Amino acid sequence: MSAFETFAKKYGGSVSTDSSDTEFFKRLGGLQENALGNVSAEIKKSQTTKNPIVLQFGFLASEAFDAHCCRLGSADIISLNIGIPVRMRMIFRSMLSQPGILPEIGQADISEPYSMPIKIDFFNELYGVPAIPAPLDPFRARYCNFLESAAFRLLFDHEFAHIFRGHYDLLNADKNEIGLDESGNNLTSRDFSIFRPMLEWDADSWSVARLFSSLRRHPNNDPSKKPIFHENPWNLQGDFLNTRSEFLKLYAFATYTAYRPFINSNELNSDDVAAWHHPPAALRAWSAIFTALHLLISNGVKIDDCVPHFISGIVEAEKAYIKVTQSSPEDLFSDKIMKLGMERVNFFISQWQEIFPILNKTSRGAILGING
Repeated sequence: MSAFETFAKKYGGSVSTDSSDTEFFKRLGGLQENALGNVSAEIKKSQTTKNPIVLQFGFLASEAFDAHCCRLGSADIISLNIGIPVRMRMIFRSMLSQPGILPEIGQADISEPYSMPIKIDFFNELYGVPAIPAPLDPFRARYCNFLESAAFRLLFDHEFAHIFRGHYDLLNADKNEIGLDESGNNLTSRDFSIFRPMLEWDADSWSVARLFSSLRRHPNNDPSKKPIFHENPWNLQGDFLNTRSEFLKLYAFATYTAYRPFINSNELNSDDVAAWHHPPAALRAWSAIFTALHLLISNGVKIDDCVPHFISGIVEAEKAYIKVTQSSPEDLFSDKIMKLGMERVNFFISQWQEIFPILNKTSRGAILGING
């Protein structure tokens, strides 16, 4: 029995991507393969350290929207609950089925509109006919898959960052099984309330920077030329990534939607937010934008050429999420929320400046610094 299977047994068992030949599992297998391929360079880099990464990645048979990383023996484990890809697929499909959502993408008016069901039949989603089919327009269907892939990569890379950047090694290096999960539960007995929010912030920054940087391509594939941020990096036979405004909006739409199930703007009013295991999801969503903005400015792009497209993507994603999930809207743009948000951001940054020298000692190949 592998280390991952031993771990999964404690949490209700695993779901293998080759357990069925349905469209969902074929897609899931591709996402899993791509995720592992995208971190192969980091795994190789860790082999030169005293603590090389031995990664096992799989899916737990849980409907909850949660993810885990841990070490069991000598193996590093990442697990995503199967509820994550199921919900992400349903959310993006329902969004792209609505003609009023992203109407500029493909033929928006030929699909039957769907909303998220109140109760999800997970067995049917995995092994039967999904409740929400792919959009009829092939261009919107491909766009839907791309949004899903971006969100999936963001979540996977977040967990991998905990491993690669030495987070759980810092927390408890003397336990046989140590780890973190996204629900705020610790998988170790050590009290890490001081460190935990900083580690989540760091993992977010690393994962969103990797996602956004993957959009960069050298002009005419010439490595000697400075990367630009507005070419079509995936060579899709469509034009929705051919301009800077298009892919900045896509990036904001995908990342905000990935964080949206966790967002409650009232969290920012909490006086004890500093002691939480995770920073408020609203701040994490904004962090994804600030990280991308930093990368753009570093490459000579003017701030006024970026921010409107990011805001457009977030606003449209919020409207789309409310429409298909019938949730209550979140106001993340009021003066009060923005002021509170910046106060929390500045607090976490100051804490991070204190902790990053410690993380340099436990990092497994990552070069750390003030900016993460």
